[in-house]
Amino acid sequence: MSTATATTTIEPGVYKKNGDIYEIKPLRNGALRAKKIRVVGGKARRYASLYRPSQFTPTDKITLDDASGFGHEYGICCCCFRLLSDPVSVRDGIGPVCKKKYFPGL
Repeated sequence: MSTATATTTIEPGVYKKNGDIYEIKPLRNGALRAKKIRVVGGKARRYASLYRPSQFTPTDKITLDDASGFGHEYGICCCCFRLLSDPVSVRDGIGPVCKKKYFPGL
């Protein structure tokens, strides 16, 4: 008797693992790559990750609370890494376009 293994497909986006923020993006060949995000001098910098995209799960996807906390702490959007300048975006900790794109219905 064989046991079927469910495989989970990870989508590009922003993830949180062990307290760190990671961006998963597709490469030109369609494979995914994970980059660790660090904020240096008010700018988001992407660094090589020890994690492979296959090591992330859907539960690692960033939540609105995590994204807002990141925005409040660093003053930049956690999804697109742009400076938050609009008063509403600064209050929410995330830009309106990213909020609608990554957290629809909230």
